[in-house]
Amino acid sequence: MKQKKWMQPCDERGFKGVITVELSYLLPIILMIFLTVVYVTFYYHDKNILIGAASETAAVGAQLERKPDENGQTDLAGFYQDRIQGKLILFSGAEATVNITRKWVEINVYAERKWMQLHVVQRAAMAEPETAIRRLWMLEKAAEAVKKEEPETGDDTVKIKDNKTDQKQTGQIGTGTGAVGERK
Repeated sequence: MKQKKWMQPCDERGFKGVITVELSYLLPIILMIFLTVVYVTFYYHDKNILIGAASETAAVGAQLERKPDENGQTDLAGFYQDRIQGKLILFSGAEATVNITRKWVEINVYAERKWMQLHVVQRAAMAEPETAIRRLWMLEKAAEAVKKEEPETGDDTVKIKDNKTDQKQTGQIGTGTGAVGERK
């Protein structure tokens, strides 16, 4: 192999030095990218655990508010802590507060670790199926009472006069048929 005059020969030791220098720049970058991916994965894992536990606690709280325990209270914060115990990787010290209003059960979760913070809010509507069923039953009773009070004529026929023949049509006057009729 002929070498050009302006290129100097390079031995194997020179190539190894170049690779070492390049890897000394790339290795920290690759390591940083790997650690970032691991931390982001742990962050979203914990976030999903917190959201799921908060949703479940809110739904259970909405149901338990209708039937409290023998003391007349429900321990939703304790229920939430039981749901997340031993499942979190980064945010092991998550704190939950429960707000119960007339319409909602709201679970607020706050967790932090070093420079990362996470805040989750989940709500569940208070279920009152008895009230909805009772209102529907009352509306049906009122509709039946109105039907009983209205006198029914029994004959809903309308006579349409045509130039050639007399025809009968069943229905209401002015329902969009375009026919002018007179009621008997």
